[in-house]
Amino acid sequence: MATAYAIITKHDGFITVASEVGVGTTVVMYLPGSQHDVIPAQDIPDTPLVGSGRILVVDDEQTIRDLLSNILTSIGYEVDCVPDGTEAIEAYQHAHAKRRPYSAVILDITIPGGLGGLEVLEPLRAIDPQAKVLISSGYANNPVMANFQQYGFNGVIAKPYTVQRLHDSLQQVIRV
Repeated sequence: MATAYAIITKHDGFITVASEVGVGTTVVMYLPGSQHDVIPAQDIPDTPLVGSGRILVVDDEQTIRDLLSNILTSIGYEVDCVPDGTEAIEAYQHAHAKRRPYSAVILDITIPGGLGGLEVLEPLRAIDPQAKVLISSGYANNPVMANFQQYGFNGVIAKPYTVQRLHDSLQQVIRV
């Protein structure tokens, strides 16, 4: 509700809420009409998204790991997922030792009770100075997301994910 309120008030709208115990709640959102002409939707080319390589996904949320694994696998990547930074370092070390390195790593910036993106980057670079590491978060206002290169990351992927954005971000980092 706080997010909806913030978005609506930012657009000069307001919300009313009426609630009655045992009956339910009605939420009405008011947004001002636009004075601009409607711009017709542009055709999006039907170019299939194709990727290749191995991706390591590090996120504390199982649903995010499952989502990323499904999306990335569907467009051609081989995906390994781990819930925290300690397991990420172990997986990366193991892959490097077996000469089956990861093409890229997607690191969640914050892992409650564990190592997050900032803490994992240095150990990954110690294993492989050329590691391709993308930082990920749902908090767009985080300074690391805005200035990812200053923190040593190769790229950034903001949550919520889209297939196109994941593909483009990975391709940009992997091809460098």
